[in-house]
Amino acid sequence: MKNLAHTVFLLLCTSVVHAQAPAAANDPTPARDAAMVSYDRFEDRTTISADIRPDRIYPANSGAAGDSLYPIPLHAEFSCGGQLTKCAASSILFSYAAGPRSLAQCDALPVTFLADGARVSAGRCDWHGAVVLFSVSAEDFLKIAEAKTLEVKLGSYVWRFGDTGIGAIRSLASHVAQKAGEARGQSSGSI
Repeated sequence: MKNLAHTVFLLLCTSVVHAQAPAAANDPTPARDAAMVSYDRFEDRTTISADIRPDRIYPANSGAAGDSLYPIPLHAEFSCGGQLTKCAASSILFSYAAGPRSLAQCDALPVTFLADGARVSAGRCDWHGAVVLFSVSAEDFLKIAEAKTLEVKLGSYVWRFGDTGIGAIRSLASHVAQKAGEARGQSSGSI
């Protein structure tokens, strides 16, 4: 529950930043789209996250030619014990600030990625007030990160990612250890 509150707080702060300074879809990958590594020394826990900006968001029933909404970023993160820069994650938690009511209407609906045309299920959306959450296994996330084309359907909307969004996903994926022994950094332990 504490991680959920932390995610909601970060997501709302990120949404304010994006609302104040929107970037064009063709901008090069901005610094805030790179993976961010933060360590909480009181909890001895590292959180690795990225804001993943889509090129467009459109209603699923309209096809790619439909009207695009403001590109609301997805926030993705995972955490692990110790002070690390790379660690074995079991799943990656995604979230976004729902904004328009229609974007929030995906509660309990399936989430599906299309990575180079291959379907990857991410379970179902879970709506928590102004924030929508879903997760994908680390194994599936690493497959998604290899894609050259990427879309995700959340409820009745599709997020389409270009080079900037896929670059942010790959940046985050570079911090996911595929084996427990591959984790890097220092594990400080507790007294």
